[in-house]
Amino acid sequence: MARANRTCKVCGKKYYYCPSCPDVTKPSWYGMFHEENCKNIFYILMDSFLGKITKAGARKKLETCDLSNLTSFDAGIQKQIRDIMQ
Repeated sequence: MARANRTCKVCGKKYYYCPSCPDVTKPSWYGMFHEENCKNIFYILMDSFLGKITKAGARKKLETCDLSNLTSFDAGIQKQIRDIMQ
């Protein structure tokens, strides 16, 4: 297995992704996130921050995400999630 060359922007997990040879069929968002759950969390928070969705709308969407590892998430991400979920 290839050595980890990326760090997930949401949870900090180290993972391997190369947009050419072995991972050419994977979506490009793997360049920033190790799994779709982290990608979804990031875009929900971004939409909330930009005012594209309300806090209540963001909360409803976040409730569908796996937040069980919240304490391992980036500190800024944790704060945004907690602000929305309270």
